Amino acid sequence: MPRPIWREMDWIAVDRSSRLRLWRMSGTDVLDRAEAPRPETRDALLAALPDWPGPVRVSGAADLWGLWVPVPCAVPAPVAKGRMTVLPGLTQERPLPDATAGTAAVAGLLAVHPQFDGTLVTTGARTVWTSVSAGEVTDMRSTVTGRLFASLDRPGPLDMPAFDETLRATLSRPETLAAQLASAPLAAPDQARARLSGALLGAELAATKPWWLGREVLVAGEGDLPALLVRALQAQGAAARFLPEEDLLLNGLRSR
Repeated sequence: MPRPIWREMDWIAVDRSSRLRLWRMSGTDVLDRAEAPRPETRDALLAALPDWPGPVRVSGAADLWGLWVPVPCAVPAPVAKGRMTVLPGLTQERPLPDATAGTAAVAGLLAVHPQFDGTLVTTGARTVWTSVSAGEVTDMRSTVTGRLFASLDRPGPLDMPAFDETLRATLSRPETLAAQLASAPLAAPDQARARLSGALLGAELAATKPWWLGREVLVAGEGDLPALLVRALQAQGAAARFLPEEDLLLNGLRSR
C-alpha cells in the first residue's frame, strides 16, 4: 500500500503570479501538483493552502503583505509570515513606474547561473522583462501582451509566414497595432491567428527594445506565447532561448 504523500513531503512551493500553483516537494522532487484560481486576499490564499506544519514558500504574493523592494537590488530574501515565507516583489519608478510580485523565477535563474548578464522574460497575464547584471536586478518592464493574447486568440493552426510578416510590420511601425488587430480577423483562420500574434509581439518588441537589443534573453512561460516570443526575438538577431518556467520557480523557492 502506497505511503500517504504527506509522509514523504518536506516542503511546499507556491506561486500566485497568474493563478495559484502548488507543488508538494521532497527535496528537489515534485511529489504532486495542484492549481486553482488566483486568490485575491490573504485569507483566500491561506484557505487554499494545505493544513500542514512544514515549510511553505510563496512567490507572487508580495502585494498581499505590501512587501516591496525598489530596484536596482539583489533578489530580496523571503520574509516570514506565520507558517509561510513570502518572497518580496520588486518596484521601480523610472523609466516607467512598474512592479512585479513574482520574483522566484529570477531567484531560480541566479541560483543556477549566478553570473548571468542579460534579460529574463516571464510570460503570463503580464509579461515581465527583467534585466539582470552582476547578481542584481537593474530594471524591468511589464506589458499586458499575455492578457491581450489570451482574450483575442482562438485555438487553431498558425501560418508562420503571416506571423513573421505582421511581426516585422508592427515592430517597424508600432503605432499601427490597433489597425493590425482590427484587420487580422478578416484573413483566413490560420492567417488571422498568426497576424494577431505577430501584431501583438511586434508591438511588444518595440516597447522593450532596450531589454533585448544586444543582450542574451531567456524566455519562460506556458502555452504558445513563449515559443512565439523566442522566434520573434531570434528574427531580430537576439540571442534568445526558452527555459522551463517550473524549473525556474522551484529552483528559486528552494534556494531562498
